[in-house]
Amino acid sequence: MRAPILKHTKQSIIHPGVTMGKDCVVEEFCVIGKPDAGRSERTAIGAGARIRSGTVLYAGSHFGNGFSTGDGAKIGPCCRFGDNIVIGSNSVVGRECVFGDGVVVHSLAEIAEYTRIGRGSWIGPGVIMANSIHPKATACPDRDACRKRGAPRIGKGVRIGANATINALVTIGEGAVIAAGAVVARDVPAGAKMAGNPAKVIGMAANIRCRFNKGAKPYTKKEAHRPHRTHRMKAD
Repeated sequence: MRAPILKHTKQSIIHPGVTMGKDCVVEEFCVIGKPDAGRSERTAIGAGARIRSGTVLYAGSHFGNGFSTGDGAKIGPCCRFGDNIVIGSNSVVGRECVFGDGVVVHSLAEIAEYTRIGRGSWIGPGVIMANSIHPKATACPDRDACRKRGAPRIGKGVRIGANATINALVTIGEGAVIAAGAVVARDVPAGAKMAGNPAKVIGMAANIRCRFNKGAKPYTKKEAHRPHRTHRMKAD
């Protein structure tokens, strides 16, 4: 169905060209389908979405079923999201990003435009992903192309700890685990465990042991590539 425009200042604004599936909830003060640079493109949101207060979704993006945001999330234009994706409170996702099913981005993260994140990956709070190879380079002949080439590529089933930084031109292989606070400036092999500044391989994700469960290994090779089950974020 085509959603109406709600003009009341205390309510959300849903622009023309937005379609929403069944059982979607849009809380107060949201802006859905916001035109980018004066261009208005169609925006599609699947069934069962929960869009929390203050969320801004720019036009041209497609969101699968079970999409959920925290308060104040912002998602740029022309993104493509799979099913059951969660974007946490006050996180920012740049334009033309592509997320596979079951991706979770926690609060206060910033995901650079054109980033690709594989199915079932988990992005911790405060994570920064950059795509600028030469920030504010006035002599670059094609800055847009450089930003696209520089965007991170995150494989399936990756876990990135709180406040980690993923630099431009980095590819992270499937099932890798990035420690909290790590600064990743080079590619990460599949299944590796990386930590430090600059981040280095310190082991394999499959060998990580739980401190509280008799040394059990939470990331087996089979589990590391399996998208985890997501849940709806609870309101505060």
